[in-house]
Order: sequence, then structure tokens, then C-alpha cells
Amino acid sequence: ITYNAIISLIFIFFNYKISNLFFFFSLFVFGLILMHSTRNILFFIRTFFLGIIGYIAMGAKLISDDALFGYHMPESQTVEIATLMFLLTNIALFSSEIGFLFSQKVKLIKDHKLYFEKKLFFYFVSFLLFVVASLMVLANGNLVISGGRYANGSGVSMPINNLNVFANILFYILVLLFYKARNIYKIKNKKYLGLIIFLFFYIFLFAEFLRGVRMDALNGIFGFVVLYLLYNDKPLKVTPKLFFLGIILFIIMQIMGMLRSALNYLTFDEIIVVIKNGFSAIVEGSKSGILFYQGTINDIATTFSGIIYMLQQHIINYYYGSSYFDYILRTPPKFLYPGRPEDLAWIFVNHGFTSGGGFFELAEAYLNFGVLGAFIVPFIISFLLGYAYKLFVNNKYSIFYSILLFSFLSGFMRGILYQSFTFYKAIVTGLIIYFILYFIMGVLHTKKRVLI
Repeated sequence: ITYNAIISLIFIFFNYKISNLFFFFSLFVFGLILMHSTRNILFFIRTFFLGIIGYIAMGAKLISDDALFGYHMPESQTVEIATLMFLLTNIALFSSEIGFLFSQKVKLIKDHKLYFEKKLFFYFVSFLLFVVASLMVLANGNLVISGGRYANGSGVSMPINNLNVFANILFYILVLLFYKARNIYKIKNKKYLGLIIFLFFYIFLFAEFLRGVRMDALNGIFGFVVLYLLYNDKPLKVTPKLFFLGIILFIIMQIMGMLRSALNYLTFDEIIVVIKNGFSAIVEGSKSGILFYQGTINDIATTFSGIIYMLQQHIINYYYGSSYFDYILRTPPKFLYPGRPEDLAWIFVNHGFTSGGGFFELAEAYLNFGVLGAFIVPFIISFLLGYAYKLFVNNKYSIFYSILLFSFLSGFMRGILYQSFTFYKAIVTGLIIYFILYFIMGVLHTKKRVLI
């Protein structure tokens, strides 16, 4: 992996043409990295989506110079740009692995005395907060897709736009407290279990999935599966069972993506045709000339190629870190700061181009720091993810030690695919929730404040 990154860096600076031999060598290295990452499904998924974008782009161009890897901005899908995407991806994969390695080497923060509420005080407080958040998610959503089109504006406008992340984190806290009651205090109450199951179906199925919000539903379900395995002392290794479950979830989410905007006016036969055409496009390519057409991956790939194109054509200039500084300015809700910087994804529309939404991690990294960004940003994200996992497994019944992992899980797929800002926003949300609980404990309890 080190040699692959070094050679890629040399190719970038000396503008070498990529041969089939080097591409397949890099593909082999990518496969080895993925095999190594199967020990932890979080690391595996992170690595897979970090690498697949650049490899799809380069692979398409090796098949044909005219082949497309996305619907948007075809002018950006040149051999030269696809080559740069591929080489930057190799550097990013190396950086990500270094980040994971460092996260496991660094020492944990100093141990503190932890507070355990034997009466499950935090269970009820967290439950009340979750009820409020989930009702807001429900009110903010669309009609059930069978009765109205997806994104039809039927929801109530809410002052906070990351309600799903808020609800997910609170649900994970409830899961933690449930397992704390069962495993630490040996309280086996079927009512608690029934409540967890009910909340699971309510928030992820009814409030999100049936309203077409497939990514947030996927985040929540995936996070719950991860916690279920960890709290039951099962490894996060990518097993055939987990892989099969992932395939099923992928198929369900693909079908939802195909149908959520038109389900209410399609006949049953038309629905079957739409689904059949959608899956055939993945293998056979789309009618638009895209060799591999999944949808989200293709759209995100064009945000990467589009940024490189706009920089090369001097349509925009490098940001030199300003988009990451804007994270701080984008932290307050819009009703508190109406003039906050807009989502980076609008950069395409603002310059007369189309986009499928989102903004791929490496696109933002390259926009800010050029080639160096492909090393810096993946390292930081993978380090934080690895460290969050390490904190959790060393004390999985502490909200304090778990909140960072809960934050990552609450927007995991959205952060990996759509925008790094999701992770920042989720971590800020997680810290806010923790300090709300900490404050309530301090107000209602006379004991000395300790970590919860």
C-alpha cells in the first residue's frame, strides 16, 4: 500500500499515463486492504466507499475513452481527470490506513470515575428526549410514499435540520441503557425490550423509511446492528451473514430510491419494469452511456471530477481550508444564523452545472488543499472513527465513552458518501446531547458530578 501511494504521487507530479498493469496492481492492493478491513465492518465500509469512486472512474476510462461514470458534468469525465481521481484515491487509501493504525496505538484518555444510575434515571430522561425528537422527525417528513410523492413539501418546517441524527443518537443511548440494565444490574424487564423494539420500528420504518428517507433509515438500522453485535460480545468481522444482510439492505434501499417519487401513480406492472431496469443498469450500464450505474455512487463521483474540472478551468480557486472553517459557521441552526455559509454542494449550481447532491470527501479535500488534501482529510476521519471505536469497546456502558461512536453511527453512510460535514455535525450534536444529560443529572441529583 505504501509503494502504491508513492508511485501514485510520482505519477501525479510527473504526469505519467496510467497503464492497465498499474491499474490492476492498485486494484489488487485495494482488494488486500479490503480483506484486511474485514475484521471490522466499520473500517471495511469506510475503506470500500473511499476507494470505489476513483476505481470506477478509472476503470470506465480504461474500457473506453468515451465511457461515462456519471450522469452529471460529462465534460469533467475525461481520461486525465479520471486518472487524477484514481491516483488521489490511492493516496487517500494509504492515509486512511495510517489513520486507523494510529487510532489503535494512541493511549486512551485518562480514566475517570463513572456514574451509574441504578434506577435507570437516564433511561427515562433519554426516552423523553427521544420522543420529542422522533415526533419532530415525523412532522418534518413527507407523506407516506404510497399516498404522496417523495419530497413533496408536505412536512412541517423545523428550525433544526439534523433531527434524524439527534433521534439516532438518543436511540443508541437507550440501547446502551437497556444493555446496562440487563448486563450490569441483571434487570431483565420485557417491557424495556418491547419498548426498544417498538421505537426501532417507529423511527426507522414508519417515520423514515416509509417516507422515502432511505439513507437516514439505513444509518439508524446499521448503527443498531453494530451495537447489537458489540453489546452481545460478537465480533464486527464481515461474515457471510453480515454480508448477506448488507446485500438485502442494499436491494431494499435501491428499490426505495427507484420508487419513492412515483409509487402513488405507477401500476404494479410498471413498478416491476422500473425495478428490473434499475438493477439491469448496474450490470449492463444505463441508456445514458454510463458503464456502471448505481445512482448515488455515480452522482458522488461527478462531484469529485467536477471539482477537478472547475479548478483546472479556473472557474473556481482553491479554498485553502475555508470550507472546513465554514463548518464552525454552519454549526448554529439557520433560525439563529440565517446568513451562515450555504452547503458546499451548491457550488455546482452556482456556476451553471448540474449535480446529484452531496459532496464527496476527496472532492472537498482536493478543493481545499490539492494533492495534500487527499492525505490529510482521510487520515483525520479514519483516525477519529478508529479512536471512537476504541473508546467504546473499552467502556461500552458509559455514555461519555460511547458518545463519539454514537455520533459517527448516527450519520455513518451519509457522512461517507455525501459529505464530511455530516460527521462534524453529528459529533457536535452528540456532545450537546451528552451535556444536556450531564446538566440534568447535576440539577436533579445532589451527588458530586461525575461522568455518566
